[in-house]
This record gives sequence, structure tokens and C-alpha cells, in this order.
Amino acid sequence: MDTDGQYWIKRLREITTPLQQKLPFVWELAYEKPDGKKIVSCAVATKHDEPKTYTRDIARLLESIKRACFEITPDIPTHQETIDIQLATLDAYHAFRESCADSDLKTKVMQLAARIFGIHTPEEFRAGILPGVDGNIMDVARTQSIPCYALETHEERYPYLVKVHQALQIGLMLARLKPEFAKCDVEMLERMLNEADAAYQSGDEQALRVQKIRPAQEPLVIKRNQLMAYRSLEHLVAVPTLIAVGYAHFIGPEPSMLTLYQEKGIKVKRIQ
Repeated sequence: MDTDGQYWIKRLREITTPLQQKLPFVWELAYEKPDGKKIVSCAVATKHDEPKTYTRDIARLLESIKRACFEITPDIPTHQETIDIQLATLDAYHAFRESCADSDLKTKVMQLAARIFGIHTPEEFRAGILPGVDGNIMDVARTQSIPCYALETHEERYPYLVKVHQALQIGLMLARLKPEFAKCDVEMLERMLNEADAAYQSGDEQALRVQKIRPAQEPLVIKRNQLMAYRSLEHLVAVPTLIAVGYAHFIGPEPSMLTLYQEKGIKVKRIQ
């Protein structure tokens, strides 16, 4: 085979192989109705900045699914304050980029920004585009005409987003004022993201659990767990449903959504 042909086969494998990856965190959720009928659903722990590489496995999981639930869906009315705080953080990244004289540091910070946010334009923020694995699952669900439901409103998740974005904005401001300290912060954040990526992709629940949530954010995560678990229950006890939310809601502060399901009589078993 000629060199060009070998090159393109290699590239094709690189492009298509990720689509064959299995989702690293999937649980079976089994509910037995009073008449003895069993409803089997599933939960998928997502990662919002993970590339869309699980299409084939998602299609397989959705074969028997009648509904899909997400933290948020694009049809939920937009919330201007949510858009504003996300755009303010993007502005803070751009301000840092313009003022930073260290080209290596500037490149690293912008790469981290892309990993944290995904490659999102202001228009996509306003449209409520779902990033990462969540968006991947919703895309596949919609091609299969599976109804998609939101478990939160933008107003309900806003207090949590405020804590996250304020921390990012303060970090960027300090980096502009004290670039010598910024390098250490960037290296630490990069290491944390790399560890989280490796733990997620390998399905290592214990390693992922080590990724601590900031103390100020933990009560808000628990409150969101309770809200989303109780809202999703009406689907889980009715028809086979897929629940797709960020991994911190399944592997994080307790009570997690999985714990709350168990308290309501749903049997939870990790299947991959």
C-alpha cells in the first residue's frame, strides 16, 4: 500500500476509534412497581469539558430508553444573569491574554480556558448549547426522537455558577497583578484537570472522588442533587429513562443523586 494510503487509514482509525469508546461511568437504576413490573433505567456521569467521543456507546444505551433527563436543555428560557457571569469570565480571560507578557503563560491559560469552557462563543452561551458528554448524549437522543427533559432551571443553578465563576475571575485578576504567582496556580490547575481527565476516562471512581469541590460550592451541589433527584424520580418510576448529569452529582458530596435514589427504593448497580 502506498504511503498516502497508509497515512489516511491511520488518520481514519484515529478519528473513528474514539467513537467506539465506552462511557466510563454508567449505573443501572431498577425500580419495581407495586404490580411487580420492573422498570430499568440508567444513569450516566458526564464530564462537561470531555470531547464528544462516545457516540456509539450512547446509541447502544439508548436502545430501550423512552426519556432522557439532563441538568439543563436548550429549550429552557435563557437567564440573563447566567449569560452575563459566563461572559464576564470570558472577558477576564481575554483581558489576561491581552496584558500578559509571558507568551508561554498566556498560551497555557488560554488552553485551560478552552478546557474549562469548551470552545464556546457568546452566541452559543445564549443558545444554551450543551458541551461535552452531555451534548453528545442529547445529540444522539434527539436523532432517535427521545424526549429530553431539564432537571433544573437557569435560575436554580445560578447560585452555584456564581461561586464557580467568581473564583475563576478572582484567580485571573490575581494572575494579572502577580504573574510570578500565576505560573504556580496554572501548573496546579493543569495538574488537577489532567488528574480528573485521567480518572474519568479510566472509570476510576476512587480517584475521581479525590477531586475535591470547594467548600463554598459543596452545599450548593448537595442542594442541586436533591432537586434533580426528586424531579427525575417521576420519570424513573414511569418509563425507562436515562439520567445524564455531571459526575460530581453521582461521585461527590453526599447525599449524591444515587444515594437519594436508593432511599426511594431504586436499586443502583454500576454496570460500566
